[in-house]
Amino acid sequence: MQTVDVSLDQKIEELFSYRRFSELYDIAAVSSALRVEFHQKLKNLQTAIYHLDAHLEENWVLDEAILNDRWEKIYQSLSAFGIGEHQAESYCGHIKRYEKHEKQLRKGIMPQKYSMEYFYFYKSCDVKLMRRLIFESFPSLKKLFSLSEWRWFDLITEVNDDVTDVFEDLAFINGNSFLISLAKSNKAKTHRTFSDFIDYIETKNNLVDRSRSEWSQTIFEMTKQNISLTKVLLNENLNTFTNEDLKKSALFIQFNNSQ
Repeated sequence: MQTVDVSLDQKIEELFSYRRFSELYDIAAVSSALRVEFHQKLKNLQTAIYHLDAHLEENWVLDEAILNDRWEKIYQSLSAFGIGEHQAESYCGHIKRYEKHEKQLRKGIMPQKYSMEYFYFYKSCDVKLMRRLIFESFPSLKKLFSLSEWRWFDLITEVNDDVTDVFEDLAFINGNSFLISLAKSNKAKTHRTFSDFIDYIETKNNLVDRSRSEWSQTIFEMTKQNISLTKVLLNENLNTFTNEDLKKSALFIQFNNSQ
């Protein structure tokens, strides 16, 4: 019997709750039995993705054999949704792209090389995949919203994740753009860069058509709420973060040692 990693299981449940997956089950009127089964399949897939992330975050020198094995586990998890391996690569295209960016950190190619919209679009790859699977499995949702309506919600929640995790991510090698910006520039520039991007998301969110359904309005309101929360958190963590914290960054310790 496979041992359940309680902390990872809790992390996944929190991710799914934050991205409102349970509410999607509700409005799709998914039966209790199907809900439990489908939710577990999603969790198995997210677990496989996190295991891929773990190798990237914990190792400066990557083992391609291990990465290939982690990808096989992802594809196996997708097969539970009726997605064959020939389709799986297409479904995981954005995850592959983000993996490339994680690998590039070892060559000194940081997120700041790209526009923030581009970078955070790909960083939200796993969430977009999960929501796509929900959307395709429960077609009644297509009458309520399109997947594209979640774009600004996904961007702001990914920014929020980076700002929230800035202290936790000191221990790992990953593309926390907020942390990397603090390392590559300074607090003032980081604040300006992230504030401008949050304002951009807010402007775009205000332009969305909310007339399609009640859920279009709900997505707008959820995005608006996360924009407000992220603005506050940005100021709080910028004020708290110090140069002493930066010295603990596993990414920059490894990068400097490799030069």
